[in-house]
Amino acid sequence: MGVLRLMPPHPIVGGVVNAYLDAVDAEAPGLLEGLYLTGSVALGEFRPYSSDIDFLAVTANQPDAPALAALNRAHRRLRRLRRTPYFDGLYVTWNELAEDPDTVVRAAYSYKGKFHGRDGRADPVEIGR
Repeated sequence: MGVLRLMPPHPIVGGVVNAYLDAVDAEAPGLLEGLYLTGSVALGEFRPYSSDIDFLAVTANQPDAPALAALNRAHRRLRRLRRTPYFDGLYVTWNELAEDPDTVVRAAYSYKGKFHGRDGRADPVEIGR
């Protein structure tokens, strides 16, 4: 068996993620406790002109109305800075992350650069459908 190598993500990914983290930290410091990149970035298949950047963000508790408003502002700020690639994903708690996704009924999410409150099915494959 050969040695496994880690491919660093495309520089665009780092720029989008850092802009997102800056925006969330400015709007709701301490809200995010974890951020995982999934999809094409995690699989080493990201293409700068055709891929989106998929994420799973973790918070301590379900975001309340002020936190949801802050996340909405952060995603709008990110979209002004970087229209593409889209930064798409779900917001879950640590407890929800440990559960069967079918038991997590609703989650806040971003799809095609637009933030949605807790009206999405908590399944990264299903968002936007």
